[in-house]
Amino acid sequence: MSVSPIGVIEFSGIYFLQEQLSNLQAEPGLANISDVKRNLLEKYLRGEIDQALTSSRAIPQRAPGTSPQLSFAQERLWFLDQLMPGSAVFNVPIAVRISSAINFNALQKSVNEIVRRHEVFRTTFITAGGRPAPLVSAEAEAKFHVIDLTSLRAPEREAESHRVTNDEALRPFDLARGPLIRTSLLKLSEQDSIFLLTMHHIVSDGWSIVLFFRELSALYRAFLNGKASSLGELQVQYTDYAVWQREWLCGDLLDQQLSYWRNQLGGELPVLELPADRPQRDVVHDFARGLQGFAPPLHGTTRHYSRLADSQPPARRDGKVDRLLSE
Repeated sequence: MSVSPIGVIEFSGIYFLQEQLSNLQAEPGLANISDVKRNLLEKYLRGEIDQALTSSRAIPQRAPGTSPQLSFAQERLWFLDQLMPGSAVFNVPIAVRISSAINFNALQKSVNEIVRRHEVFRTTFITAGGRPAPLVSAEAEAKFHVIDLTSLRAPEREAESHRVTNDEALRPFDLARGPLIRTSLLKLSEQDSIFLLTMHHIVSDGWSIVLFFRELSALYRAFLNGKASSLGELQVQYTDYAVWQREWLCGDLLDQQLSYWRNQLGGELPVLELPADRPQRDVVHDFARGLQGFAPPLHGTTRHYSRLADSQPPARRDGKVDRLLSE
């Protein structure tokens, strides 16, 4: 695998443009941390921090027979899904244009191996007694759809690929039925395809996308050459983290956190009056996303489709709220 300065990952003649994926890794707050914290973080990432200092926070594998749990973030997303059933607002869609011949069997096998490795991609979320409960399936085969558009003329082919890409990005998931990851390939010609990846946010985030394509790169190259996967088995799954998080953030520590926020947000809260450019209507927002294509000057071979969310410039918060959240 080779990575150029502008973030193009190449494997076996396939180029994935990841300039947007790199941005997903960065947390906005990291740009503002102090030099001391930044140096400490860099030492930790280089493995120069004494592991004994962090061993008490290490994430163990959950004991056999232990029921999987949701993390706090997953429970929040499940709750929001109950409020907005059938919404695609928490879809995480990525479309990548590939300017090279594709071995469909190797690509399908690579996706299946990723789903097998990460049990979070095999997890659904049912409701039991009014509470969410994760179910991890042993089924590791992902449904990989190939849509052949080669019979269409060039203008119709491009238009149809945009339509299919947009429809796929906006197709909602059913958390209780799954699967919560979808992959498909639009075949435009023998040398031109679009790989579509859509995941629900309850099983993915920005870093998940980066890891997905890293593993896809390594696996595709191995399987294309008739070799076995070179990736080691994962020592910790996301459900292990969720159990660890629930056990760590409980008791006195949880009470302390809850007490802080109840104090901050309790009492007489200020009413936030935001100016509006038009009368507000009683509507349900569908948060529809648009997909826009562009062709950067990258060897003339690769095009990346970026998802853009409809948004307005952020309104200035009321000073009272600023002070409330900064205390």
